[in-house]
Amino acid sequence: ITARTLAGVLGADVVSYSGGTASFDTKNVGTGKTVTGTGLGLSGTDAGNYTVNSTATTTADIDATSLVITADDKSRTFGASNPPFTARYFGFTSGEGPADLSGTLAFATSAALASPPGSYAITAGGQSAANYSITYLNGVLTVTSAAGSATSGGGSGGGPAASAPAGGADPVYQAVLAATYVPGNVNPVLQLA
Repeated sequence: ITARTLAGVLGADVVSYSGGTASFDTKNVGTGKTVTGTGLGLSGTDAGNYTVNSTATTTADIDATSLVITADDKSRTFGASNPPFTARYFGFTSGEGPADLSGTLAFATSAALASPPGSYAITAGGQSAANYSITYLNGVLTVTSAAGSATSGGGSGGGPAASAPAGGADPVYQAVLAATYVPGNVNPVLQLA
């Protein structure tokens, strides 16, 4: 109890309201909620000349507590599925946790299976509670490049190009076949590029 008001003190008598504890009718958010003070008493040099009630009531407000839900950062390689998303909670009052919230925590990201390497936001949402003012903070999904590739041919010698994943099986060759028509010839001249 931070403040008390005492009425009925005569003249310059030294008497004050003291002691006691106060409690709300419930812990839930609300305005004009009943507060009951108990264990109140008198103190001061003239306190013995007075009697006072040991309980008193007043009203006060309970505001929502700030709660922050932050999506955790994650990473994966290009072409892989997104990993399971998770989040951290900051601001629960003592003895409470995610189970005291309504709804189901859900995540979203614009990163799809074929999304190129880069950074993508992970957003969270879907939970609420009357006693909490919830703020959601984004996480980051980092998509990294897949394993490197090895190439063969296709140089100044004009041979076909081949590629294969590093450490993989034999490369698959790719060639472009071009035809050049020479006047007077029955068949065009074929060139392997």
